[in-house]
Amino acid sequence: HKHFLKSLLQRPLNLRRANIFTINYDLAFEKSFDELGVHYIDGFAGFHNRVFRPEVYEYDLYYPGSTTEGKVRRIERVLRYFKLHGSISWVGEESSASNIYGLVEKPLELIRQNKDLRGKIMIYPSSMKKRYTLDFPYSELFRHFAAAVTQPQSVLFCVGYSFSDEHINDIIYQALAIPS
Repeated sequence: HKHFLKSLLQRPLNLRRANIFTINYDLAFEKSFDELGVHYIDGFAGFHNRVFRPEVYEYDLYYPGSTTEGKVRRIERVLRYFKLHGSISWVGEESSASNIYGLVEKPLELIRQNKDLRGKIMIYPSSMKKRYTLDFPYSELFRHFAAAVTQPQSVLFCVGYSFSDEHINDIIYQALAIPS
C-alpha cells in the first residue's frame, strides 16, 4: 500500500486530487496513510464523533494566503478515499440532527469490545450486493465512483480486483464507452 501511495503522490500538482476506491473492509490504506503522513478525505467529519457527511468529499485543503509567497496554495499529499463496500470501522446508529445519515466511524478497540457493533455497515459477498449499493451510504459512494471514472481523460487502475462484482463492472463498462 505504501509503495502504491508514494507513486500516486508523485503526480503533478496541477492535476485533480487522486481518488482511491476500494472494496476492501480492512484498514490497510488508513494505516499506510498514517505511516506516510498522507492526509485523506474519506467522507467523515469530526474528531471524537466521526460522522459520515458526503459533502466532505467536495472539501480540499489549502495553505492560507499568509504564506511567504503571499498566495493560497493547495496542500500536497492529500487523497480522496472511498470504501465502496463499507469498513470494519463503520457503525450504524440512530439518525440525529448532528448525524443525519446515522453512520459513524469508531476505533477498532471499541468495536472489538462491543460485539454488537461488529460488521454492521458492510456489503458482504452475496447475490444481494447490487441491491445494497442502492441504499445509503453506498449509493453516495458509488455515485462518486461513477462520476470519477466517467470524466474525460480519467484513468482507472485496478489492483487485485476479480471483476466479479456486477454493480462495479456496470460503472466501468459505462466509462469505457466514453471515447476520451
